[in-house]
Amino acid sequence: MLWTSKELKKEGLKALNGNFAQAYLVVLICRIFTDIPALFFQTEMSEAPLLPKASVVMLIIYLVAAVFLISVLSAGKNAFFLKLRKGEVKFSSLWQFFVSGTARYFSVVKGMALRYLTVCAGLFIFILPGIACYYQSFFMPWILAEHPDMPARDVCRISRAMTKGQKINIFIMQLSFAGWGILSIFLVSRFRLVLPGNWAPFISTAVYVLPFVYYQAAAAELYAKLSA
Repeated sequence: MLWTSKELKKEGLKALNGNFAQAYLVVLICRIFTDIPALFFQTEMSEAPLLPKASVVMLIIYLVAAVFLISVLSAGKNAFFLKLRKGEVKFSSLWQFFVSGTARYFSVVKGMALRYLTVCAGLFIFILPGIACYYQSFFMPWILAEHPDMPARDVCRISRAMTKGQKINIFIMQLSFAGWGILSIFLVSRFRLVLPGNWAPFISTAVYVLPFVYYQAAAAELYAKLSA
């Protein structure tokens, strides 16, 4: 199927028109929940020579949070953007898999965990296999967002089929957002210089996630095209 980054971005902006505030808040909440365990982990790592056992415990906590909390939020975020492109603005989609039943929740957890393991296994072999595994499993979070009850193996198989012959194109699409990412990093560095120390991390995070809102909207359009 033929598609261009320009086309995806145009459709993504159309979906965000009038709904940017809610989409931004969804991405920001996911980012905050990603940063919280990482913040504690970094704090423990700074004290690692004194508390090695505590560092190991924090690493385990971080991994558990990534699998059972952050990954499920990520699937909910994707569900929000899939509904957004259809004109449905449902902020509650962000946490829908936490309240839709134990079976569905663990189905999403299994699928996301399989993706993490796939990418990690590839990276363990070498960098290039890890990158290949990343792009092969690229659509797994999106498939789970739309079909949360689907078995993890089927999700993996379908993602591989969708990305066959599309990996370079997906990379180029991601690369087209590099300018926005560089701009946000530049603004974050400026804010850190002029803002009080207590406020700098919050403002920096708020600015940093801006291009990711645009990217998520475009990625939702890409998934919709290839899944068709």
